[in-house]
Amino acid sequence: MSDAAVLDLDELNALAEAMGMPSKTASKVLLVEDDPNTLGQLAKLLGKERISYLIAASPQRALDALRTDMDIGLMIIDLRISGDGKGLELIRQVRDSEYGQIPVIVVSADAGVGDAIEAMRLQVADFFLKPFDLSLLLQALRGELGV
Repeated sequence: MSDAAVLDLDELNALAEAMGMPSKTASKVLLVEDDPNTLGQLAKLLGKERISYLIAASPQRALDALRTDMDIGLMIIDLRISGDGKGLELIRQVRDSEYGQIPVIVVSADAGVGDAIEAMRLQVADFFLKPFDLSLLLQALRGELGV
């Protein structure tokens, strides 16, 4: 059996784009967060690492960003976005969409065990409680983006 891939990277990216999926080289992070302090921490971390990012302060803006920006390769979602726990619903919507394979990292200040179990059931890549260790978050982020 040959180790050669059926499609090369350019062909995979073209196929992903045609199907409305992120390419294998998609490296932009979508921050779904409305807390200015957390956004500042994340923006500073990503900027220092030269990782491009977008900010969505609501679930609807996050979905709009996914529809319009094919370079999004990872989402970091606050479970309590807009203060009412809509983060889990957003993850459900993403998983049920054509963007369902995008890795999601959850951050939350007050998640309960039930929230964590539901997030894991929705196949999130990782789950961090605020205040989180930036070096561990960066390690998870790099692992998911492949950078």
